[in-house]
Amino acid sequence: GKHVTKPIEEVLREARELAADGVRELNIVAQDTTYYGLDLYGRVRLAELLKELAGVDGIEEFYAQCEANGATIIRPLTRTEWGTMDFYIEDPDGNIVSFGGTPAAD
Repeated sequence: GKHVTKPIEEVLREARELAADGVRELNIVAQDTTYYGLDLYGRVRLAELLKELAGVDGIEEFYAQCEANGATIIRPLTRTEWGTMDFYIEDPDGNIVSFGGTPAAD
C-alpha cells in the first residue's frame, strides 16, 4: 500500500514513554525506511528522526547504569569534538564495546 509517515513528534513521544518505562532499545520498523517523511514533509527525513531518537534518554543515564551494574569501564564518558559523548567498556568475554550518543538536553 501507500507509505504513511508517522510524524517525528509522535515517534519521539512514544520513544520517551518507552524510555520512562525502562525500555533500553528501540527498533525502527517500516515497509521501506528510505521513504520516511516523503509523504508528510515532502522530503526524506530518516536521518533527522534517528538523530532526534539518539538523544531521547541521554547517554549519561546509560553510562550511570553501566557503572552501577559493575561494568569494566575502559574509557570514561567523554565529550567528543563534534558534540556527542562516548565511552568504552570491556564485556565479560574481554571484548571492548563502545557506546556513543547525544547528551541529554539541559
